[in-house]
Amino acid sequence: MGYSFRFVHTADTHLGLNWPVIPAREGAQIPVYGAAFEFIVNKAIEEKVDFILHAGDLVEHPRPTIPALRRTFAELRKLKRSNIPFIITKGTHDSSREYFEKFGGDFLAVLEDEGKVIYVERSRKGRAYYDLKLGKTIVRIYGLGEYGSDQRKVLLGFSRSFTRRGANFTILLMHSGLMDRPYTLGATLSTIDLRALRGVIDYFALGHDHQHFEDRENAIYNPGSPEYCSFKEASTIFYSFDDGKLEETRREIKEKGFYSVDVENGEINARFIKVSTRKVLNVHVVFNEATPDDVLEGMCKALELNVKHDGTVILRPIIAGFLARGYRVYDLRLKEIQESVDALFVEWPLCLIGEENSRRFEISPERNYQPLLQSYFQKRGWDESSSELIAKLVMDIVKELNPSLKSEEAKEEARKRVLEKIEKFDLERVKKL
Repeated sequence: MGYSFRFVHTADTHLGLNWPVIPAREGAQIPVYGAAFEFIVNKAIEEKVDFILHAGDLVEHPRPTIPALRRTFAELRKLKRSNIPFIITKGTHDSSREYFEKFGGDFLAVLEDEGKVIYVERSRKGRAYYDLKLGKTIVRIYGLGEYGSDQRKVLLGFSRSFTRRGANFTILLMHSGLMDRPYTLGATLSTIDLRALRGVIDYFALGHDHQHFEDRENAIYNPGSPEYCSFKEASTIFYSFDDGKLEETRREIKEKGFYSVDVENGEINARFIKVSTRKVLNVHVVFNEATPDDVLEGMCKALELNVKHDGTVILRPIIAGFLARGYRVYDLRLKEIQESVDALFVEWPLCLIGEENSRRFEISPERNYQPLLQSYFQKRGWDESSSELIAKLVMDIVKELNPSLKSEEAKEEARKRVLEKIEKFDLERVKKL
């Protein structure tokens, strides 16, 4: 017998966050995150979805602020009236790590006690998964929060309980990044780990990584945060400035949104729906043998181009390249750059620019550092053959992650090759003395 259903998949709403911090009271950014959550809820109601999945970090603080509480309850009430279940697992920000704050459970448990959410997480008795009945169709949703460096080990143990028995469709709702995806810092899971579970999981609903990505072949979807939470996840416009001329060289555009997913007899059709956000940009200018006056002129021109009478823009100036001989980074007039345009917020400039005499210290993928690395690993206690193997792996990774790669497609292919090299590396051949 055939079946079909529709759901929304979102994550990392961070209700209560105030970013960036703008001293003026009217500059508070807390309502922005509430508005993004409201848009998602309204869209879910409009599209008459069967349920909503939230992959963690509903709120910014484990003991939410008053604005976060008000927005949470207001939107969940709307879903309750529309008979749309809200199913969530815990994120890094939803559950306190402080000993004395753990008494009585976390905020998500309170919401479930009040009948507002269905809270699934492997550590919860009777709530490691939830069978959602949609007529005669059963959708089984397993929940796994964030476990830091233990994530891979915890998932491996948890996955032994996964089963399709009695379910038409299975989902893993998980707050975790992947090491072969944008936010690799601290990630211990990879695409390969999830691919191994395709026999028992039909859809991987991820959160934690604030940048949107998807792997349709393996049914892995990460919506990212629906509003900017830092400059790391913002779009970047790149310029070069030389001989008084500013030239745009490329753009890296990053969009915000969530998924609306239609499932029919096991076939997945996931649509990424964009959320209207604030204009947040990194303005990256590369200089060549520039004086402090050149840097001031080039950065001011680039910032002005991105304001264009829009006083609501949020900018981060990034100064890259090299200074002319005789000048130091502390000669730059950073305060003048920051105050040069009338924007909602301009971050203190990020200085990646080098001094002329530092060029000789650049690390080049073309140079062979393997003997140096091999010597280092031997000093750390590895035998000669093991040190050679490890050093070769490091050099292979350095060569693949070449900073000259421009396109996102090329970077993605490089990340896949690196992951493949790491996965194929034979740890049993590596031994300490």
